[in-house]
Amino acid sequence: MIQGKPFTVHLRDNGTDIIIFEDVFNRQCYALGEVSVRHIVDAGANIGLASLYLSLLHPAAEIASFEPVESVMCARNVRKVFKLALGKEEGSINILIDPQNSGGHWLELYDAHPSLQRLEVPLRRLDTLIAERRIAAPDVLKIDAEVAECDILEGLGEHISSLQHLVAELQSAKNHQWIKDYLLTHGFAKIEEHILHPDASLSDDAAGAAGGVEGEAEVQAQAKNAMLGLGKIKL
Repeated sequence: MIQGKPFTVHLRDNGTDIIIFEDVFNRQCYALGEVSVRHIVDAGANIGLASLYLSLLHPAAEIASFEPVESVMCARNVRKVFKLALGKEEGSINILIDPQNSGGHWLELYDAHPSLQRLEVPLRRLDTLIAERRIAAPDVLKIDAEVAECDILEGLGEHISSLQHLVAELQSAKNHQWIKDYLLTHGFAKIEEHILHPDASLSDDAAGAAGGVEGEAEVQAQAKNAMLGLGKIKL
């Protein structure tokens, strides 16, 4: 139960979904606190657990979930699923399918592993989808997109002015710094970071030593805030 509300969730017996469930519903790594939320974009929704969790906490919010690979399973847990990849360009792109990790598919653009299956999917910018009135400008953006986090945030364009909360799993120390710098130049000021997930690390040295941990760290700003996590570090 979340806030005393019973809910139904669909998981697969694959060893990965239950780990994500633990992070989302038991550790509550996407908790935003007592905030007013109207529009949420979940970029890299996987099977929709973060979207489901946020819908229970913020029942009045409209949630758009983007998942190009696991969209069928995602639609069992959430209402509005777009079978699209998000980035800073328009077109199409190949996603590499990792049969050993259903929660960790990634774009060929960042790592062209020769042995993995490729799936070509549409690639869209968030600001274009907003201009087409397919989604509203989000005040909450959650990103878990296996190295594409910087491109997705850049693809929000001028609508970053509407963003009040960012929750992102970061895949490298370089991306961590890029997003912090980008937030500072777009209204997110006086950033303070706090560990939220027990496996998270904020320092580059610690992240490099951890090698493959996943975690969440919080970045807070004056009227805006973001939660950033480091995972699968590649230095």
